[in-house]
Order: sequence, then structure tokens, then C-alpha cells
Amino acid sequence: MYREHHTLIIYDDPSKQAQSYRQMSLLLKRPQVAKLIWEMFFICIHVFWKEPLNI
Repeated sequence: MYREHHTLIIYDDPSKQAQSYRQMSLLLKRPQVAKLIWEMFFICIHVFWKEPLNI
């Protein structure tokens, strides 16, 4: 039975996050959004460098 629950998954490896995002996109039949991927990449880079975000 389907239940609506929210799930938070935190990755420490951007390549694993990208792979999981692609798999979920294919399962949900949603097209990949390049802008969202670039924003997530931008945030990951700044988190790893520990610099403030200037968005």
C-alpha cells in the first residue's frame, strides 16, 4: 500500500547523489532538469570548500 511519507537522504559523494537522482527521475518518469543538477553541484562545491553561498 502506498503511504505518503517524506524522506531525507544525505550523500557525502556527489557522484552517488547524481546516480540516485537519475534513477529516481527514471522511476518517476520525470525529465532531468539541468538547472537543478547545476544548482546542486554548485551547492556541493561550496559546502566542500566551506565558503559562503552568494546566490
